[in-house]
Amino acid sequence: MELWQHLTRDHETEKAGRDRNAIVNTYDEIWRNDTYMVFVTRVFKGNPAATPPMTWLSIKRHDKQPCNDWRHFQFIKNQLVGEECEAVQMYPAESRLVDGSNQYHLFCLTSAEHRFPFGFNEGRRISEHPFANGKQRAWPDNLKPIDLDEQNKLARMDEKKYNEQLKKIK
Repeated sequence: MELWQHLTRDHETEKAGRDRNAIVNTYDEIWRNDTYMVFVTRVFKGNPAATPPMTWLSIKRHDKQPCNDWRHFQFIKNQLVGEECEAVQMYPAESRLVDGSNQYHLFCLTSAEHRFPFGFNEGRRISEHPFANGKQRAWPDNLKPIDLDEQNKLARMDEKKYNEQLKKIK
């Protein structure tokens, strides 16, 4: 499996952007690896009365091709905001739609103490073995979770239970 390249801060591009006084330079930092460039706004306050402080990650590929690799976005969020911080990718009302390039946005809660009132609550579930007859890829060697082997065993047990339930239904 190909290795994941960690992001590094790009001070030169940050300075160049600020020197041009570009209108879109609302970001605090720029990070990049071999595939992605990420513009980071550390304290994004959409509606301070309704939401806690957030970090806005604006992600694009260097080759400007479309992408929406969930695992890559998770790695980016983990490195720049934190492993226990939650993020969402919003699909807005058409009246609020901004879609002018292959650029993707994650809105991240900046504190691990805050959680969105939706999502999975059954605990951590990862595997290189697919759930429910799905398909799953291997983890990059340099980012394999330390609990992956244990989780793989649990996934196989769950798959047996799942298949037993299917037989009962049929």
